[in-house]
Amino acid sequence: MRCYTTAALLRTWLGWVAMASLLALFHVPAAAQAATTIGNAPQYLLGPGVQMLEDPGRSLALEQVLQADTQQRFLPLASHGNASNFGLTQSAIWLRIPLQTQASTPGAWLLEVAFPSLDQVELFTPQDGGGFQRQVAGDQLPFADRPLSHRNHVFPLQLRPDSSSVLYLRVSSEGTLSIPLRLWQPDALARDDHGSYTVLGVYFGLLAGLVLYNLLLFISIRERLYLAYIGFAAGMGLTQLGLTGFGAEFLWPTHPQWGNATTLASASLAGLAGLLFTRLFLDTAAQARRLDRLLQGLGWLFAITAVGTLVLPYQLSARLLNLAGILFSVSIAGTGIYSLLRRQPGAAYFLGAWLMLVVAIVVKTVHNLGWLPSHPLVVNAILIGSALEMLVLALSLADRIRISRNDTHQALTRVHETEQAALETLRESERQLEGRVLERTQALQQANQQLQQNEYQLALQANHDALTGLANRKLLDDRLAVAMAHAKRNQHGFAVLMLDLDGFKLVNDEYGHGAGDTVLQSVALRLTSTVRGVDTVARVGGDEFVLILDAVNSAASMMAIARKIREALSAPITLDCGHVVQIDTSIGLAIYPVDGSSAEQLLAAADRAMYATKSSHQEAAASQR
Repeated sequence: MRCYTTAALLRTWLGWVAMASLLALFHVPAAAQAATTIGNAPQYLLGPGVQMLEDPGRSLALEQVLQADTQQRFLPLASHGNASNFGLTQSAIWLRIPLQTQASTPGAWLLEVAFPSLDQVELFTPQDGGGFQRQVAGDQLPFADRPLSHRNHVFPLQLRPDSSSVLYLRVSSEGTLSIPLRLWQPDALARDDHGSYTVLGVYFGLLAGLVLYNLLLFISIRERLYLAYIGFAAGMGLTQLGLTGFGAEFLWPTHPQWGNATTLASASLAGLAGLLFTRLFLDTAAQARRLDRLLQGLGWLFAITAVGTLVLPYQLSARLLNLAGILFSVSIAGTGIYSLLRRQPGAAYFLGAWLMLVVAIVVKTVHNLGWLPSHPLVVNAILIGSALEMLVLALSLADRIRISRNDTHQALTRVHETEQAALETLRESERQLEGRVLERTQALQQANQQLQQNEYQLALQANHDALTGLANRKLLDDRLAVAMAHAKRNQHGFAVLMLDLDGFKLVNDEYGHGAGDTVLQSVALRLTSTVRGVDTVARVGGDEFVLILDAVNSAASMMAIARKIREALSAPITLDCGHVVQIDTSIGLAIYPVDGSSAEQLLAAADRAMYATKSSHQEAAASQR
């Protein structure tokens, strides 16, 4: 499996790199040693007696390596600097491992290459009858094809007591190439595995617990911050599953090609979720808008990288992730420092947590480049740093809840105190106002009655004619709209009658406007008593009236009603002065929807019919369309 996340972040922390470079420059290589003596100890760390040969073209076969001129090119492994760590290299590395057993040396041994992400590892062991036995391991093979089921690359060996032998190991990888070698007795490796698997189990169990705990918090609180933490922890966990060999052993044992894509994609997910967590935790959208826009842009870069792992070549996806990782570290650190300087709540927790991970990343990166020796604390730096970071971030989220609860409690206390004070003030006010309320109640009731009466009068004036009390033009328009909607819904029609009083002007001229008002009031009374209660009678002009007759569909029905109205209005009217007058009426008829589908069309049709009545001296006329 290719290691890429640590290398991607090295260039972010140039100071750390420079320090590691100085350490590398002052490192003095050890001289070549004799073969490693193997007795009856539980384990042996191989290295001092091992020799190495670099094969830049990856073209050397074992037969070529065994030739005398090639053997002379082997150098002591210690002369490489940090022994088994070769950093990022495209070369294949050959190791020559001379062993010297004693009489008490057991026969069964296990050779462990404790770096799970190596692509291909080949071990050549000499046979009694001549020749070499070849065993192959590496994370590009199905897990079942490994010589021994183990998260690291482990090879079984048989050593003869009191003899010497030379083993050859060939290693190549697209990512970091580190070859920490250790020779184990089988029961000793089993005991060590118990401890290492326990530690890794605790780590992944811790991540799983934090993910589950924050998932429950998210379900309860519904705050996206906890969902972002879950995504970051899950992405980090999947990445570490790939780097520690647990993924190849438990998740994709038969599909080794998933390892590279899963690790790249999960690292991208961790970066994307980490950016979202930063934006929400530090509220950069409100507190640092420019930094927030930068973090959003980086989020898109991580999203593209995650998709790219599915469709792009590994090298291109890795380069995108490297670029995103560099910008990620700088941006996260800068945002944390900026928030800390502004004394933003939680910034100290946030910055401390990320610095733990960043220090671990720098240490791991320097190791991957071959500037630090392979040590358990160094090899597992990201594992340790990420666990500490997750714990501190979880503590920061818990502290956030504590602060929120304290603020809520204080706010509730203040509200309660305010309510109590207000209640006492209210009681006192009630006692003082009780008498005044009794005094003002009647006045308010009277004012309310007057107000209601005024409102009624205003509504009446707004919709009715002041002289006759009939509907005015505004109310007529409303009634027409209601009638049309009702007719459409019930599939029937209605009639509109337009009336004009003939001879009304003569009454006004001869007897005065007071007499004319009496005539209009009398006509209004006779019209309302002639039609039904559901019908509408409106005055729309000086001596013009409009009637809406509901559920009248035929001209014959309208003509009958028109005759009834004409008869009622033709009766003599006694004026206040004692004179008796008699007026005639011109009536125009229109039916909805035959004569029009809108109020304007119906009124215009009835108006035309009314003037046709005047011209022809008929009792009434229907609209001719």
